[in-house]
Amino acid sequence: MTDRRPRIDAHHHLWDLAAVAYDWPTAADGPIFRSFAPDDLAPELAGAGIDRTIVVQAADSLDDTDAMIHAMAATPWIAGIVGWAPLTDTRAASIAIESRLNGGLRGIRHLIHREADPDWLVRTDVRSGLAVLASYDLAFDVVARLPAPPPTRAPHRRRAPASQVRHRSSGETAHPRPRVGEVAPGTRSGSAATECRRQALRSRHRGRPRMDRGGDPSLG
Repeated sequence: MTDRRPRIDAHHHLWDLAAVAYDWPTAADGPIFRSFAPDDLAPELAGAGIDRTIVVQAADSLDDTDAMIHAMAATPWIAGIVGWAPLTDTRAASIAIESRLNGGLRGIRHLIHREADPDWLVRTDVRSGLAVLASYDLAFDVVARLPAPPPTRAPHRRRAPASQVRHRSSGETAHPRPRVGEVAPGTRSGSAATECRRQALRSRHRGRPRMDRGGDPSLG
């Protein structure tokens, strides 16, 4: 019997409503309007045969990122964190990232679909922030809730070539075939806490996990 590669789910959310201010979920979202901790997720992962997972930000705040880092420190099956940093302020972004790299930070995400400016991602200050991510070899998760990215958002691929920027909208139905050891996109591992589209996790430079970018129906 040969050893199989670990199965890693690249997109889960955890949230603590008592400790962090979230715009979503709200009381209108019914059963998911409660805190979800690692203990809630563990049986779902086991039932789906998932060995480890990546936890992804649910709020544009360092409080949310720190809550995920705290959860990872106590949870061996959390493989990494996609957190948040203030991309419009390069100095603040550097400080936020530098102090959290040892806590499992592997990527940054911003809820761009909540920005009033449709070109937020290609603004000069934001592109400078993306360059900061590249300097730390961090990925950037692009969130989209549209069937296709608006033309105005396309230049981010050309203007930030050094950063690990990938895009997948929540409306896509065509997915690449997963490689051995990867989780097929679109699969789920159970509860309302995992309201997200699964994407494959890839391992590369210095063993840091790299995530194909996914779209969460609720968070983008």
